[in-house]
Amino acid sequence: MSDGSVSDGSVSDGSVSDGSGSERSVSERSVSDGLYVVASNSSESGSRSTRFSPSSGEHRIVFVHGAMDRSTSFSKVRALLSPLTTVAYDRRGYSRSVGLGPAVSFHDHVDDLLSVIDGQRSVLVGHSYGGNVCLAAAGEFPDLVSAMVVFEAPMSWEDWWPSNAGGSTIAVGDAQGPEAAAESFMRRIVGDAIWEGLSESTKAARRNEGRALLFDLAGLRGRGRPYDPSKVVCPTVIGHGQLSLPHQIRSSVELHELLIPSSAEVLLTPSSSSMEVHPLLAASSADALGAAISAKAPSVLRPVPGARHGAHSSDPVGFCALVREAVSLAHAT
Repeated sequence: MSDGSVSDGSVSDGSVSDGSGSERSVSERSVSDGLYVVASNSSESGSRSTRFSPSSGEHRIVFVHGAMDRSTSFSKVRALLSPLTTVAYDRRGYSRSVGLGPAVSFHDHVDDLLSVIDGQRSVLVGHSYGGNVCLAAAGEFPDLVSAMVVFEAPMSWEDWWPSNAGGSTIAVGDAQGPEAAAESFMRRIVGDAIWEGLSESTKAARRNEGRALLFDLAGLRGRGRPYDPSKVVCPTVIGHGQLSLPHQIRSSVELHELLIPSSAEVLLTPSSSSMEVHPLLAASSADALGAAISAKAPSVLRPVPGARHGAHSSDPVGFCALVREAVSLAHAT
């Protein structure tokens, strides 16, 4: 679901993965030479052949987009974060990385993110499907991730995830092929009038992303969670739009519950700049509460007032606040 434009607003409605939980070392990852990467504070952009380094003491921020989206959807947010060093890339199968073709497994996306991180400790920002990619990377290589923002990462492997969230697009793909699936998805999200108003070249480019879209929508269904929440130890700001669909909000709330210490809850309200820690009934004493919090970095649940799923495009100021909070938490740990 999107409230941004076709060209640079996220239209992610589902998610994907092969569910593989195998652990690998950084040296075993593949480096995607055709992956399109762009960084701030650098004149370099193009295939991933340049090391994008932040200034001394800075936390490098890496953005990962969702389904049927692209790196440019974060342009407004990245501009607001200047002069911090930010990096964004087109996931394989999308936009300027379409030549790589779609992923074969969920770990293709994780490996691509690791190639962009390039061994440098970073703050990761994942929107929708990109959030699951960030969670998996943070769990596998915690030393490389100083903090995260995860915005409405879909949980399509759960029984409660609605079958019609991307399901009709999958059916179109089965019956008519990936190009028809991409067009059907775009028409459903942005409306027929906007779709018909696009140039033929833009329509063709979007249709060409159909195989990547179908992988994103179908890959996680029935395969289980693609990351181990117990291994995600970095501070994590979990965001959702206040006006997002119920299942999108629920995915954020449940992720928060997965990442918080078992006997404490950490909440950050939009009107507060500091975290308020509240013991749950399971915490029998202040000592037990403190031990639970110190055992794991805080998970912060933060709604963006008035926003929907495409907040990174439609409300860059609100989305930027989530990123700045993650950077602040990274500096504090």
